[in-house]
Amino acid sequence: YASRRFYDDVLPILRFENDTVALSVDSDRLEEATGQATVIAYDLKGSVQAQHTFEVSLLANAVTPLRAFSLSELGIGYRPRVLPEDRGSTTVPVERNGDLLDTVVYVHLKIGDRTYTNHLVFDRFRWLELHSPTITVERDGDAITLTSDVPAFGVFVETEEDVDLSDNGLTLQPGVPVTLTCDGDPGKVSVFDLTSLVAQI
Repeated sequence: YASRRFYDDVLPILRFENDTVALSVDSDRLEEATGQATVIAYDLKGSVQAQHTFEVSLLANAVTPLRAFSLSELGIGYRPRVLPEDRGSTTVPVERNGDLLDTVVYVHLKIGDRTYTNHLVFDRFRWLELHSPTITVERDGDAITLTSDVPAFGVFVETEEDVDLSDNGLTLQPGVPVTLTCDGDPGKVSVFDLTSLVAQI
């Protein structure tokens, strides 16, 4: 599933460079395209910090740089957090920006009737103060809709019956439902996420 998203015909990319979050889009389409991008930053508790929506024009079969956002434009301040850092055979305490580590940035790029998504976190999950999500699951025939109250990473759906899912291994944005389809009756549905899986180790 992750490979299919990565190799889709359009891939929005967020990078953290020089204290800015830069958005570019890699398009494999053979013609230019126009659309609308929304960049939205949340803290890990699920509160919106900032949101920006703007029109975009994409080059054909190329990477198009779009916009760069300062940390303040994304509602990110500075709060010291001391974390261990590997230095050869030892670790030393290093001050980091806790506000940055507690932020996730999502991008939604709408082109025609397709929406492409991606997200950015600012370090390894082990250093992030993740919150265990409450994920609601709704069944409507062969469709499964998931909604989380906080940013949720590594969300996996397991079904009682052996069916093919349209997607899996998801990152959920707070309050934004994601609907998966099955090629048959899934039976009982279970949902796991990164925080619940780590808690079982």
